[in-house]
Amino acid sequence: MTKWRIDRTSIFLCVVGLLFLWDLAYFVGIRDPARFPHPLRVFLLLGDSEFVRGFLRMLRLIILCLVSGGLIGVALGSLILRSSWLTQEMLRFLRLGLWLPFLLLFATPVEAFVLSIAAALLCSCYHYLAARYLLGLRGHDVLRLVGRETILQVLFISLIAQIWFEYWKWFEFAPMFQPQTGVQVLVMLLFLIFFINWIFRSNFDLTARRRETVLTKELNSANWSSLGGAVLFTVICLLIWQALSQSSPLDALKAGYGLLERGELLGDIKVSLLEIVVGMAFGASIALLVFGGIANLSLLRSLLLPLLPLTYISPVVLWLLMFLWYGRHSGPFLDFWHKVVAVGLLSFFPFVQALWGLRDRPLLYSTLLAIDDALPIAFVMMLYGELYAATAGLGFMMTVASATYQTDKGLAGFVTTTVLLVALSAILRWIAKSLHFPERSADVLPAQAS
Repeated sequence: MTKWRIDRTSIFLCVVGLLFLWDLAYFVGIRDPARFPHPLRVFLLLGDSEFVRGFLRMLRLIILCLVSGGLIGVALGSLILRSSWLTQEMLRFLRLGLWLPFLLLFATPVEAFVLSIAAALLCSCYHYLAARYLLGLRGHDVLRLVGRETILQVLFISLIAQIWFEYWKWFEFAPMFQPQTGVQVLVMLLFLIFFINWIFRSNFDLTARRRETVLTKELNSANWSSLGGAVLFTVICLLIWQALSQSSPLDALKAGYGLLERGELLGDIKVSLLEIVVGMAFGASIALLVFGGIANLSLLRSLLLPLLPLTYISPVVLWLLMFLWYGRHSGPFLDFWHKVVAVGLLSFFPFVQALWGLRDRPLLYSTLLAIDDALPIAFVMMLYGELYAATAGLGFMMTVASATYQTDKGLAGFVTTTVLLVALSAILRWIAKSLHFPERSADVLPAQAS
């Protein structure tokens, strides 16, 4: 039996659990907020402004989604682990499936809270299965990996969803031309990401090596017979959709066929795919330059490795700062290139992380797997980028459809986006697998340092 250790990770999770129960007591009517204010209000001592209040409201939302979705995800993962076949099939499905709430958010933003919980559930389940089944981790190592990945995923979807939640209007600095506020948001987000990595004792080299093991093991186990599991889980998802939604999958398919017949959908697909391809080429170029530098220069490596984890999520603010600056002076930037920059900046971290983890493999093989690993976040940022100054694309189409209550049309865009993501990922992985590079043993990874 694993002995429970008291360390900063355990203390942090206990505090998060207590904050969750504090808010839960309010929702069920046990706690009077006038007599028993929320403990996070202590941060208002730093500045009682709407900006700070909005940030604290978002943190409370993150805690609610993290605990409720994370506990269910881990419990579900522990049940799935009892079957080796089910575990393998669920890992294949969740590799991309954990990003479905992000894609669905743009089609049905009214369900943003539920989708945030779903994001925590799917992410925690996937990383729990990967930690136990693929990495062979136990105890605190599992807790740290699952906790870090899940809280970062919930933070990411919460930031995007603030356009609809409007708890923390961090993005308003761009249309209001307030670069000072944008810099403040960037600093706060960088500190938050640094704090999360510190709490869970995470470092870039460790996460890259673990990601390399997961990527290669998932690729090596993929075969034509695994399609059966993917089809099974797809059918289950469609049945859940049919049961819980007022709009059926068939309605979405009919709407998609109508858009395709009129030529509207094909044009949006072309625009979005071009943004993804050019954006990922931009992100890959930066990642390859950084990878070459840290691989060959020890001084640069010692300087950059501690900083690279901060480049996950935070570039979304940097992108809006660039959007603010260049948008004043450059029409083409607003028309196309700001979405390319969004995709490139956000795909940089998963790309360079995969490259560093796969640094002992041939470069072509590593690059293909790195592109595949960065592909989901590139799709998310393509959709998010098309919320700003866009006139075409899948994200623009889904946003207009949801705003005008054309649910079937929005869901048709979601289905189209999902199919494109799965198809591109399958092509990349098929090419990588067909290279038949010899595998080195990666069954055992060192435990995380205490």
